[in-house]
Amino acid sequence: MNIMDRTNIAAARLRGFEEDLGMTGNQFNTLTSIFFVGYLFTQAPSYVLTSYRPAAYLII
Repeated sequence: MNIMDRTNIAAARLRGFEEDLGMTGNQFNTLTSIFFVGYLFTQAPSYVLTSYRPAAYLII
């Protein structure tokens, strides 16, 4: 999901995403940083879960 979102956000920027939303300055950089922080908080527990009990994903 992380790679897909990074690719899509880059493609959207090339097609005028910032102009459509009226973004100025570092707002786009802030947006991509928010994505990174979100993935950081979700990937850490996922790594721990798959290290000890991979079948837990089937239960959830």
